[in-house]
Amino acid sequence: MFKQIRNENLKIYRRSRTWVMFGILLIAVLLQATFMFSMKTKVINNDWKQQLIQQNDYIQSQLAAPQLTRESKQLLQVEFIQNKYFIEHNQPPTDYSVWKFIGDASNQIILATIFTVILAGDMLATEFTWGTIKLLLIRPISRGKIMLAKFLAVCWFGLMSILLIFISSLLIGGGLFFGVNGGSEPYFYAVPSGNVVMMSYAGYACAAFLLKAPVLLMISTIAFMLSALTRSSSLAISLSLFFLFFGEYLTTLLGKYQWEKYVLFVNMDMTHYLNGNPLVPGMSIRFSIALMAVYFALFYSIGWISFTKRDISV
Repeated sequence: MFKQIRNENLKIYRRSRTWVMFGILLIAVLLQATFMFSMKTKVINNDWKQQLIQQNDYIQSQLAAPQLTRESKQLLQVEFIQNKYFIEHNQPPTDYSVWKFIGDASNQIILATIFTVILAGDMLATEFTWGTIKLLLIRPISRGKIMLAKFLAVCWFGLMSILLIFISSLLIGGGLFFGVNGGSEPYFYAVPSGNVVMMSYAGYACAAFLLKAPVLLMISTIAFMLSALTRSSSLAISLSLFFLFFGEYLTTLLGKYQWEKYVLFVNMDMTHYLNGNPLVPGMSIRFSIALMAVYFALFYSIGWISFTKRDISV
């Protein structure tokens, strides 16, 4: 089994397109760092405390507005408590730091997801297109193990892509643009109960990566399933990318139905929990993880049945 996984990884990393994808991820991080550095402005000066006091006075006046939505009120409350923390601890907020950049760079995971979907949609379909599926099936290894080896190779590529984004954003952001400070600066966010919770910006940056990773896993699993079902890489990739970009939007059209929270696309991006605003009231991180586990088992099972039970005719 380990030899089969190794062989699948060799197939992936022998292709020049794999290294082109990694190169594009590095360039994307570098361009984002350059853009953020050019947009960065120094707003902290010797009067920082007076500035924060004035901001809090303004926030208090805004909180009294009756037309304020729940989400807007939470954001203002978070900003108010954050400013109050800096004032009480006589700690000026740092300028844009490497950890703030890493948190922002987690948005590049969507690019890694696109590349992983392309790989997942190709993994099984191209074996049929090229006729190499016959060479796989004559080996003394079951179809189920062949499929598992390919899927694990896809997951490994996705993990390497996420790690590449994280490490490169740390090295590029910290080494070239923003310095290495700011990791201990507090980050505040609201939980659904309305309370405001504090964590470090380093913790927030890591949490942003962890909470966005399920999008890559679930969309790639859909692409892998469709690749086994249709044996068409173009169809598997295009449908998966459609779900990636429009799945959550389509789900909003179902907002009037109570079962909206059971739709996969509402639960994949769990960064909504970092600001205390789940897309559907009553959702929680545990609920989203459990629901995604059910969908994952369903998608993989459908792909497994299609690949292992259907007649192979090339």
